[in-house]
Amino acid sequence: MCPIIVDDLLVALIVPGPKLHDLIRDGRYAMHSFPAEQNEDAFYITGKANELHEPDLRRRVEERFIYERSMSEHPLGIHRHRLFRFNIELCLHTVTTGHGDPFPKHTVFRSSDASKT
Repeated sequence: MCPIIVDDLLVALIVPGPKLHDLIRDGRYAMHSFPAEQNEDAFYITGKANELHEPDLRRRVEERFIYERSMSEHPLGIHRHRLFRFNIELCLHTVTTGHGDPFPKHTVFRSSDASKT
């Protein structure tokens, strides 16, 4: 799953399958970055996702999807992907000086709305 940023929203087109069913059933999610080769920096977010049904936003998301992948046309089956917004409640950013850094720097962000959910 690759998130996309459009109109200051963190969104993704989710293919039919277990991840889609989990989001529909519960909405909670956790995402993390792939580790870098040169260090142990990390990025992790959690929150609740909700499905969006806005045709104009969906068009912009699909355009961004195609652009970011250098595609010339819509991929087959994209119409079956469902659009979700990922609201961020907690974010953890870790910065290291390299592998084995004994003093990684962690920064935590909590949304002011997180305490309401």
